[in-house]
This record gives sequence, structure tokens and C-alpha cells, in this order.
Amino acid sequence: MKTAKQVQNDYTKGIILYALLYAAILFASIYAINKFNPNNFVKIFLALMTSLPIGGTILVFLNYIKNADEFIRAQVVEVFVKATGVTFFIATFWGFMENYTAISNIDFYMTYPIFWACFGLMQGIKKVRA
Repeated sequence: MKTAKQVQNDYTKGIILYALLYAAILFASIYAINKFNPNNFVKIFLALMTSLPIGGTILVFLNYIKNADEFIRAQVVEVFVKATGVTFFIATFWGFMENYTAISNIDFYMTYPIFWACFGLMQGIKKVRA
């Protein structure tokens, strides 16, 4: 069994790795689209490649939950569920505002950073209440 420090280090290294990979692929994709104006098939492929590191961060997070002790796991899962609920609420509320008013839309890919912002907020609220 890994120590809490090892689990945290694995998580940090994994997140940094996938964040750097995401940034590199994102910049390369934007450059390729602006420089070469590829066809839609290539653009779809670039969108997939840009999204794959996001899947990697999710796997790293799931591995963190799996390897954490029971107390940390329970705390993280509770915050995760609350953040998911808040993200769903924001997405639904914003969608109705788009339908009912002239408010501009939020790009769908913003759901992921919005979720992590909600996760941080929920974690902060949990710590303040403790």
C-alpha cells in the first residue's frame, strides 16, 4: 500500500504530465488549423487529440481516489458529487438563460474547467465548515 505522500506525488505528477500534454496538443492544433486550414476530418481528429489528455486527468483523479485512504476517499468523493451537482445546475441554468434571453452561449468544452472551479469552491466550503 502506498503512503499518503506517494499517492499525492503520483497525483501531482500525473496532472502535470497531462496538463503539459494538453497545452502542447492545443497549441499545435491551433497552429495547424490557422496555418494549413485542414478539412473537417482533420479538424475532428485534432479535436479528439486535444481532448484525450482531459481523459488522462480523469484517470489520474480516479487513481488518486482508489489509492487514498478511506477518510480522504470519502471526503474527495463527497466534494466531487457536490461539484458535479453545482456544475449540472450551472449548465442547466445557463442553457435556460440562452433560450429565454439574448445571453450569449458558453462553449461546451468549458464544462470541464467549470467543474474543477466548482470542485475547488466546494472543497473550500467544506474546509471552512470543518
